[in-house]
Amino acid sequence: MSQPDRKARENVADDEKPQSKAISVTLWSELRQLLGYETRMEVDAFLKSHGVELEYTLEDIERDRDTHRQLGI
Repeated sequence: MSQPDRKARENVADDEKPQSKAISVTLWSELRQLLGYETRMEVDAFLKSHGVELEYTLEDIERDRDTHRQLGI
C-alpha cells in the first residue's frame, strides 16, 4: 500500500474512532483491515499514538479461549 493511501486510511480511521478512547477487540480487528496493517503491533502503535486503548472484555477472553480449544492450542 502506498504511503499516501495509508495516510488517507489513517485519517478516516482517526475520524471514526470512538469518543470513549477505548475500542473493542472486534473494532480493533476491523481497524487493522481498514488500515491494511498485518500485525497487531502496528495497530497498537497507531492506536497508542492517537490515545486509544484496547478494551478487552471477559467475553473477548472467553471467545479467545474457545478458539484456542478448537485449534488445540
